[in-house]
Amino acid sequence: MSAPNASVGSGRPARLSVRVPGSVKDGVRQIVDELQARGLRTSESELVELFVSEGIAADVDAVDDRLRRWRAAGGSRR
Repeated sequence: MSAPNASVGSGRPARLSVRVPGSVKDGVRQIVDELQARGLRTSESELVELFVSEGIAADVDAVDDRLRRWRAAGGSRR
């Protein structure tokens, strides 16, 4: 799954490619489909950009806590 970055250096969007489990990609697609069914035009890339933007804006202690809880619940399947 790839998500554009708002701007980097030259002001042009940059790509960030990330490997995710199929279930994550399917979940993103499902949310996009549901939003589009409600009349909200969006894309997988825009939704991922939203999620990433919110995540990196969070306090590092909050991210640390969420990451630890997610891992403990079996979230990371590396």
